[in-house]
Amino acid sequence: MEECDAICRLRGLSADATAAAQLKAIDEEYHSLLEKGQSFKADHVQALYAWKSKQAAKVCCCRKASVELVEICFSRFNSVAFVGVSR
Repeated sequence: MEECDAICRLRGLSADATAAAQLKAIDEEYHSLLEKGQSFKADHVQALYAWKSKQAAKVCCCRKASVELVEICFSRFNSVAFVGVSR
C-alpha cells in the first residue's frame, strides 16, 4: 500500500486520487522502468499493480453490494409502509 502511494506521489497524484488514476500512475511507472531497462523493479511494480487492481475490484464489489442492499431495503420499506393507507 505504501509503495503504491509513493508511486502515485512521484507521478503527481494526490492522496485522494481515484483508484483508476492510481492504477494508471502505477502502470506508467511500470512502463518507465521497462524503458530504463530496470526489469527487476518493473516486475515488482507489476505485482503492485495486480494487488492494487484486486483491492479496487473488492471495493467496487462491496459498494455495489451496499447499494443493492439499500435499494432492496428501501423497496421493501415502501411496499410495507403504505399498506392500508388510502391515497
